[in-house]
Amino acid sequence: MRNSLRLIDWKERWKGNAVDAMWSDFTKILYELVKMHIPLKREIKKKRRLSKQIRRKISERSRAWRSIAGIGQAKTFDKYKQLRNEVNHAIRKVEDEH
Repeated sequence: MRNSLRLIDWKERWKGNAVDAMWSDFTKILYELVKMHIPLKREIKKKRRLSKQIRRKISERSRAWRSIAGIGQAKTFDKYKQLRNEVNHAIRKVEDEH
């Protein structure tokens, strides 16, 4: 890749040119480089499909979080932590399988 890199001597290239000519030359070079190095199409990543059980656990976790956000009891927080850990474990397991 480094061999294909060519450096431009801007002072020599634009010697004696007006600002408009320099600008149009610069934009032409920039457009060519964009065309060469930026892909036209993005890679599409497949979204992971979560099972119904995992989505249910996520909603339970959310409900538990909402309940401790208002109350802040230690017992409720322990339940939230347990649900959080189960959800994270299940999601990581699905990601590992794919």
